[in-house]
Amino acid sequence: MKPWREVAVPQRDVMQGTFTQSSFAVNLPEVVKGGGAEEYRDAKKFFQCTYMTDSLSKLLGMVVSRLAGRGSESVVNLQTNFGGGKTHTLLAVWHLARGGAAAKDYEGVARVMSAAGVAEIPNAKVAVVDGMGEGVNQTCMEDGVELRTLWGRIAWQIGGIEAYRTIEPSDKAGTAPGAEAMTEIFRKAGPCVILLDELVSWYRNILDAKEAPVAGGYANNISFLQQLTESVERSPNAMLLVSMPLSRRELGGSSGEAAEADIKKIVTRKTFVWQSGTQEEGYEIVKRRLFAPIANVGAVRETVAAYVAMYRAGDDFPQDVKDADYEARLEKCYPIHPELFDRLYNDWSTLESFQRTRGVLQFMAIVIRELYKNDNHDPMIMPGALPFAAKEVADRAVHYLNGPWDVVISGEVDGENARAIIEIDTDPRFAPANAAHKAARAIFLGSAPASAGGHVKGLENERMYVGVATPGCELAVFKDVVGRLENNLQYFFAEGTRNWYDTHPNLRREAENIKAHVPDAEALTMVKKQLDDYKGAASGIAGCHVFVDRENVPDENAKGVRIVVLPPSVAWTETARHHAEDAARGYVMWKGENARRLFANRLVFLAPDMSLCGQMLDMAKTMIAWNKIVEEIRHGQRENLDGYQRAQAESKSAAAKISLKKSVLGCFRHLLVPIQTGNADIGFEHETVDFEREKITEAVEKKLDGTEALIMRWGSALLKRHLERWYLKDGVVEVSAKRVWEDMAKLLYMPRLLGRETLEKSISEGVEGGLFGYAQDKDGGKYVQFAFRQPLFMAYVNDTSLLIEAGAAEAFKRENSSPSSGPGPLPPAPGPGPIPPGPAPAPSPSGQYRGFYGTARIDQVRGLNNLQEIWNEIVVHFAADPSVDLNVKLDITASRSEPFPPNVVRAVKENAAQLGMDAAFEESRID
Repeated sequence: MKPWREVAVPQRDVMQGTFTQSSFAVNLPEVVKGGGAEEYRDAKKFFQCTYMTDSLSKLLGMVVSRLAGRGSESVVNLQTNFGGGKTHTLLAVWHLARGGAAAKDYEGVARVMSAAGVAEIPNAKVAVVDGMGEGVNQTCMEDGVELRTLWGRIAWQIGGIEAYRTIEPSDKAGTAPGAEAMTEIFRKAGPCVILLDELVSWYRNILDAKEAPVAGGYANNISFLQQLTESVERSPNAMLLVSMPLSRRELGGSSGEAAEADIKKIVTRKTFVWQSGTQEEGYEIVKRRLFAPIANVGAVRETVAAYVAMYRAGDDFPQDVKDADYEARLEKCYPIHPELFDRLYNDWSTLESFQRTRGVLQFMAIVIRELYKNDNHDPMIMPGALPFAAKEVADRAVHYLNGPWDVVISGEVDGENARAIIEIDTDPRFAPANAAHKAARAIFLGSAPASAGGHVKGLENERMYVGVATPGCELAVFKDVVGRLENNLQYFFAEGTRNWYDTHPNLRREAENIKAHVPDAEALTMVKKQLDDYKGAASGIAGCHVFVDRENVPDENAKGVRIVVLPPSVAWTETARHHAEDAARGYVMWKGENARRLFANRLVFLAPDMSLCGQMLDMAKTMIAWNKIVEEIRHGQRENLDGYQRAQAESKSAAAKISLKKSVLGCFRHLLVPIQTGNADIGFEHETVDFEREKITEAVEKKLDGTEALIMRWGSALLKRHLERWYLKDGVVEVSAKRVWEDMAKLLYMPRLLGRETLEKSISEGVEGGLFGYAQDKDGGKYVQFAFRQPLFMAYVNDTSLLIEAGAAEAFKRENSSPSSGPGPLPPAPGPGPIPPGPAPAPSPSGQYRGFYGTARIDQVRGLNNLQEIWNEIVVHFAADPSVDLNVKLDITASRSEPFPPNVVRAVKENAAQLGMDAAFEESRID
């Protein structure tokens, strides 16, 4: 591929920089008077530089047909956007009509004549009135004749003094001359063309005049316009072309809008409305004006083929650049890339001050001059190559935008002060492609007009890739550099696949500045809050203590274990486990500075991963920063932000919260369970915990249960072996149940049971199975409330209860058995209040009663004792007789003035279901 500069040569004035911005703005009256640039003044050169679009060819064909008397539209309305080619078209008609027979030698005109079926163009008279340049309160002197009105000027230019004398009274009086007078002028003049440029301006000035204008009143001028259209229609070789603006901005206020409406009512009845060329034709217009004809067509096709191959081989480019039509566009637009044309025509032309074709010409002339001067060797001129570092290019861009865009361009797009861009491109990964500069330029070009217009649109990544990628480049560097731009620039925004610049500071960058000043201690507090908020609740966990001192972790043997969450300062890592383990060991051994911990086997530890702590604290600072910005917005401290930025702050704050939560839960995943064998030092079993679906206590409980580090249900056989190993040996036949339980809570080599209830249930099962015996107390040498090989409603682990070796229990039962003996009843416990005495029941003969029914109130404090007493004193008498049909029920009713808490409802429902109870909550209507 050859560089564009070796294939396409800029026009001389572009290459040398001798053009002025007015070089691309046609001044029709100036050319009519013999002035202006040579490209506009000389007819042959004008047509050489003019691309004959389909619309222009059609219009010129209508003109030659009309002048030749072959019939065509008599009135044409040229209405386009500012800079859309109206005046250029009028100048083409002026040159063509005045050229006569010689016009067929102008480039493109022969084809126009052939299509219209006209062999020769007659010499025509041409009248030109510039509504913008000629004043309605000023006269125009021609050979001593003072011309005052629109009709006076037209008559003089079409037929000279003779034609003017025909309507002279009307010109001096400012009254419309009538259609007949104008028709006579056109008949005598022969082929003629009237060109009224910027007609709305003429009528608007009449409306705005404070005194009666020299050019006649508004009503007379409107009447004349209608007369003029009728006169032209009656004259077979006369033609009228009117140019009017399309945008409201060019109408110049309410007067202009009123004038335009009145003019339209007249001309649209007889008018052919001409539209300027298509966007594709606009590309050719610009290309022809800026570059000399290209001779090396082969080099163009070689470059186009390379671009097409790149687009079709990549998945990151949009579909339109892979189509066959785009290949044709690449060749047609060369050396300017179609993406650059599209951004200017589609985006920049939406700005009120940007003159469509003329604006593109003015901007691209400066760009091409700078690129040529700086020896640019790219294959094509692309958005990523625009030299915004050049003051003239930057000034031209800022000229069309609202706001302080000069700061954005010089500081973050291109230039010696764009330090962030320069620093990124010093990275060896980005330097070869100059990736940061190219991406920044392309994104600015594609996003600034939308931002300046008050709404953020942004440039999609795939369109940015089209604007920067050249055959053979590594597209991945442009993907990666966007993230660097977002992190380093203050006015750069990124959301999803779109990126843009704006004059408002990027809140993300401001958040980074706030974040940089957040102390680690504050970040740690935020991490603690996340952990506290995600603790949850689980029956196997008595408490979860986040970043607390030893003395603040309770030392007790209640149900469940306690989780101690260690801080990042003692994070866990495989290669340096001692940091976390030493800290955990301190909690296990010590309650305070000089106080030993008693129930060491009730603690487990959750430690953070050292490799993830830095990222987690960074995310915590990010969340703090966004929260601060959101709070400031809510309290009115950031009133200069637009709607997008306010929404961005809320969105970023919410996203930071989610990210921090994931980071925290991912970091605190190391579970350390204290263990000890014999007299060895305290060690730790290590497990990892996943909190993705469960809260902290729930996940830890599940992990402890799964590894049997926390025993939820303990088989009575295991309890028997445990007793025989540690207690019931060497002639010892009984042990305090409380001692067994407290040893388990204290000693790390003992089983770690969920709670006292777990042991009590295991005791009950073992007693019924004959694995060991149980007594509630011992009085002298006799066991009180003794049980062995029989159901035991509830075993109590308290100061007096005993576990008895099976042989000793068997012997005791044999020695103390009697026909009436059953399970030893517990001593009656005081109920909720004394039972008032009543009459003693009359003695009844044995066998008189065949049924029994009893009901009792259960005290809510001593419930278990009450139930034990009822079972042992009443139920067991019936249960011992197989012939008794026994049915025992428990009725529970509970009510509350306020609704039960959700956690109570949930727990009761779940437990009732597991116990097989027929139970339900009643719903009360809320008034």
